[in-house]
Amino acid sequence: MINIITQAIISGVLQAVCGFGTDSITQYLELSARSRRNQSKIVRIKVKNNSSDVRITQEVKKVFGYDIERALRFAKVGGFVIGPLAVVRFAVLDTFFPGQNVFPEVTIKVIINNILCVPIVAGIGLGLNEYLKPKGTISTVRRRLNQELLQMLMVMWTAKLAIQYVVFLGPTAFTQFLLGLVANCFLNIYASWRANVRLLEDVDKSLDLHPHS
Repeated sequence: MINIITQAIISGVLQAVCGFGTDSITQYLELSARSRRNQSKIVRIKVKNNSSDVRITQEVKKVFGYDIERALRFAKVGGFVIGPLAVVRFAVLDTFFPGQNVFPEVTIKVIINNILCVPIVAGIGLGLNEYLKPKGTISTVRRRLNQELLQMLMVMWTAKLAIQYVVFLGPTAFTQFLLGLVANCFLNIYASWRANVRLLEDVDKSLDLHPHS
């Protein structure tokens, strides 16, 4: 039988791959939705800078293009933290509440996981992802958590209630992780949006997309 350490390592690798993929999807969706609006902004930037400023063009490409560093950062948080923690918490809950009966074992695990585990893991993941950004600080982590964590938790609690009843029916902690990994793909896309896209408004200021008249 695969021990818990091996399970944590494997789950970390799988979560990292999933994190990279879901963040890439999030970036594609966000960039596609904003492409037309951004094009008009880019034109204004180029006009303001005589339309030949290579530096501005490069900055625009960096900001509004695919950001592989962001995807890798999301993958690292998932691989080193979220994945391993998932297997560990499933194993702990199975130890204290063995069995896969919908009531009472699974119901108890779902309640404990949502009240205790989900807020802790979501907070750690959101905060760590923010801190690892090039300009991440304790202050930006605090701002990110204050602005985004509660909204993220409201969505996750609503979606996870049904998902977790399926997840906790898995016979082992690793099986439960795999079920959760597949079932939570859409939530990972949402988590990436909350962790990254929501604060892209700061980019407008750095590029002076709305110059004062």
